[in-house]
Amino acid sequence: MASYKVNFGKDVLIAAIATGLKSLRNLLLIRFITVNLSLADYGIWEQIAVGIALLLPWVTLQLPSALLRFLPGINDQQRWRDDFYSVFMFVLFTTSLVALTFWSCSVLLLPPDPHFEPFIAHAPLIALLLPLTGAVNTIVVLLRALRRMFTHSILTLVQNFGEFVLIGYLLGQNYGLAAALLSLCIIRAGIVLAGLVIAYLQFGISMPTFSHLRTYISYTLPLVPNSSFYRIFDAGDRYVLSYFANHTAVGTYAAAYTMSSFFTTLIAPINMVLLPVMAELWNQRRERELGEYLTQSIRYSTLLSLPTLAGAYYLAPSLLTLLVNDAAPQLAPPFILLSCSFLVFGLGILGGNVLATADRTRLLFAIDSSLAAFNLVLNLLLVPFYGIMGAAIATFLSHIFYTALVLYKANQLAAFHIPWASILHSALGALLMIGLLHMINHLHPASFALQVALGAIFYAGFMILSGGIAKREIVYLVNIVKGLFGK
Repeated sequence: MASYKVNFGKDVLIAAIATGLKSLRNLLLIRFITVNLSLADYGIWEQIAVGIALLLPWVTLQLPSALLRFLPGINDQQRWRDDFYSVFMFVLFTTSLVALTFWSCSVLLLPPDPHFEPFIAHAPLIALLLPLTGAVNTIVVLLRALRRMFTHSILTLVQNFGEFVLIGYLLGQNYGLAAALLSLCIIRAGIVLAGLVIAYLQFGISMPTFSHLRTYISYTLPLVPNSSFYRIFDAGDRYVLSYFANHTAVGTYAAAYTMSSFFTTLIAPINMVLLPVMAELWNQRRERELGEYLTQSIRYSTLLSLPTLAGAYYLAPSLLTLLVNDAAPQLAPPFILLSCSFLVFGLGILGGNVLATADRTRLLFAIDSSLAAFNLVLNLLLVPFYGIMGAAIATFLSHIFYTALVLYKANQLAAFHIPWASILHSALGALLMIGLLHMINHLHPASFALQVALGAIFYAGFMILSGGIAKREIVYLVNIVKGLFGK
């Protein structure tokens, strides 16, 4: 078996472990904040995170993403060094300038509406988070461009669980939301320092010349509004809910949204590793091979996500009660709908990466701007009447629209096919798994953890025995694990 395919699979497995643990951290964070503070505080927390995510693309001009586009396949260490430090210094300067301006003007920005007072009260910490988050994002993109997925995953885990542990400790000592935000600042500052040490060990340090900055900006500038449109689509519903309802409604919806986004987390490792591979294949004009990667990525994505969706549907009452207690009944319908939505959207991201790799930034701009407008209109129409469920319906329809369009356009650049037979095979295995769990619970109720374990074992066994997972794929997985442990 080709070693580069084993290396690709090994990188995916490493990224899967890291993103899975990150999702676990996010779920535990929901539980911890809502128990120690409230759903309203979680709603404020979510809106601060969304606000920073909306602002960053405009402040950084999306320059870190250019590292991932232009540097893979280049062996010139001097080029890597100069381009990275040029981008890093630009990002640090612009984010610090905007943060300082925001902090200085925060008192003047305070409106009479008490609805906005929590955000202004935390203005200094929000201002500090802006440059730190921009710097962390640049470090993370560098590691992906270098294809150092193990280091990337370790650093990501240290960040996420470091933040979680520090937040947990401070909230456990009866500190408020400000302490949780301070925890983010402390851990992210440490990640930036660690990332700079890694960069120094990789290719040294020098004063940046900014020689390729114009080329980078020409590539990323069309992506700036595009990224913001995506963020509006992804999280604008929080602000619509906040306006028509309250911070508690935002917290409730955000909890369902975060739990449902696990279905993109399942596919995220493939996306994370595939993007630099796509860039390398596209730069070398190997479009046919790129299409083959995409076909198999869709297959493996549905192989994992369909049984997980079936299990989430069947186990939703137990799962939601475990995480949010009394809010579980009202969370169940949007959680199920959003779970289906994110499964579809995860496949769309694969197609979107093809368009980005092929420099179809204007097309992405048109798609994401239309998507943002479509989603915003749906939210404004549905949220006033249906509340949280209205926001979930708007997201579901928007995800279907996005995925259908980007996969169609991606297929024109790198031909691939949807493996329908494999998808139906996985769906059958997922349905049989649910039937087994229902029969077991009817005979003797089992714990949540035991049901998850039994479902996973049954599904894996069914897919192997029925040929849904071929013998060569099992050998492939064994080779990946051997490569992971250096054997």
